[in-house]
Amino acid sequence: MQSSPSADEPASTEADELTTRRAQLLALAREHDRSGLLLTSQASIAWYLGGARVHVNIAAPPIAHVLVAPDGDTVLTLSIEAPRLRDEELPPGIAVQALPWFADLASGVPADVLGEHEVDSELRALRASLTPTQESRYASLGADI
Repeated sequence: MQSSPSADEPASTEADELTTRRAQLLALAREHDRSGLLLTSQASIAWYLGGARVHVNIAAPPIAHVLVAPDGDTVLTLSIEAPRLRDEELPPGIAVQALPWFADLASGVPADVLGEHEVDSELRALRASLTPTQESRYASLGADI
């Protein structure tokens, strides 16, 4: 049985990438004495979920937020978007909480969860580093040009 990569080890598969990113975000939350982290921007959500499209219009806010917590990840979205995200965009094992169309996506998030806006620079630094899998993916895409 393989062990999970730590926050400092490179990821080798897409599942390992998610495990690594999850460990990094939970470590960031712990550094700030918080129980988890709420991702709210298109850039952070797409990075965390391996490119998941959680926008209707790139200029508009995302149609989902991601709560990264020690007991698991939850995508918070509106009920009309939940089936599409679950079927087309999300990696396996991510829970989806469908909210009424009028709900605030952050409603019900525990008060001790770190907000993305509180750690913007740290998140940008994490997103800037490519894993070996991402490097291979980009090299393969570039080879087609």
